[in-house]
Amino acid sequence: MSWLGTIGIGLITAIIGIFGVGSLGALCVDWYRITGREAGSAYFVIFLGLLGGLAGLALGIVGARVVAAGAEPSFLKALGLVTGSSVGLLLVATFICWLAADLDTTLDGKPVHLHAELRCPPGVVIPDDATDADWYAHIDTRTRRFTSRAVLRLDDARKEDGRLIIPMTLPLLTSVREKLLYVRLAENVQLFTPVFSSKPGKRFFSWSEWQDGGWEPGKPRPEPAQRFNLRFRLEVEEPPESFAEAEAKKLAADTITLAGLTSDSPFEDILKFTHYTHAEDRRRAAGVLLGQRPRLVTEMSAEILSSDRETVERALRAVAYIKPLPPELAAPVSRVGEQVIAEIEKFNAADPAADQSYYKGADVISSLFSAWHDATRALHEVAGVDEVPQLKKVLDLSLKREDSHVMKDVARIADFYVTKWSGQPVAK
Repeated sequence: MSWLGTIGIGLITAIIGIFGVGSLGALCVDWYRITGREAGSAYFVIFLGLLGGLAGLALGIVGARVVAAGAEPSFLKALGLVTGSSVGLLLVATFICWLAADLDTTLDGKPVHLHAELRCPPGVVIPDDATDADWYAHIDTRTRRFTSRAVLRLDDARKEDGRLIIPMTLPLLTSVREKLLYVRLAENVQLFTPVFSSKPGKRFFSWSEWQDGGWEPGKPRPEPAQRFNLRFRLEVEEPPESFAEAEAKKLAADTITLAGLTSDSPFEDILKFTHYTHAEDRRRAAGVLLGQRPRLVTEMSAEILSSDRETVERALRAVAYIKPLPPELAAPVSRVGEQVIAEIEKFNAADPAADQSYYKGADVISSLFSAWHDATRALHEVAGVDEVPQLKKVLDLSLKREDSHVMKDVARIADFYVTKWSGQPVAK
């Protein structure tokens, strides 16, 4: 095999070394928590990549020449040997780096938290001016400081047998077996050493025995009643529920709830299923149940004439789903129509330059009009109530403010249905 082939193999293994060792460096940045301050982590990755490139070049050239000196040398044989060796060395190095890394404590891929309780000697109290800056806990190791930190849960503190017990919860961002748990109560700092492996057994998920804290060097050990004690247990943190999972769970619960409803069920329990956040088939099913209620007109009228705008709009949109739809609901719906007309008249009289709520008022009108129109359309087309006169008033008023895009939309909708229901174009 020629020297040209040897150099070619060296360049190929150099490229493997650059990208392979550089990728390992990127993993080590995370595994060994190499700071990104002043681009430290970037320089680290670049340095390892260059080092990997040089090592790959040397390995490729040496390996190619070894093959060239042997029996039946060939370019492909040398290339296979050195690239295989390069990849194998990278895998071994990656495995060694992973084994030596101080990773988070996990169980089945889920993060683990440490719950602890500090039992104080009699007489220790939480001052009114206690702050998170002075009352906290942190977990260190022999080689790392502040692997995790959390404030003490002072609001959850309690007393047992005259001794204050303060709970705390810290994430386990280390896999070192012996942890150094420092608990600071203002000027008083207590050290405890919870011990468990990176893959803790079941017994660590129940409360441990109470452990004694340390005491000042050169002083005698305090009596048992005067010592700080700590106990701990572990808990697996379940991953947050995804949006899809939450929606599926809610959908299943709603299906069960709706299936258990009857026309005699509480009015609000049925009405809420007509909301636009529910599927169309659920809204129709709820509308059938509403249509079977003997006091429906009274109940719906109270909702439609409510002082709460959100309640009013929800009730108006529900009208379209009631089967059968009683014509008597036209009276409360008409009163809302008069409110829509009054709002548009007020809007038309407003000066956009002087009234800061001008545009907001248009949006409010649009929302109320949309809900009111859903109800009037159902009453006109299903219950046989003539809704043209009131809708015609809305159309005439909405045409007076051509400077408002919102009012143009109101006019467009009103014009379409007045024309449809009256059977002739509206004169403008």
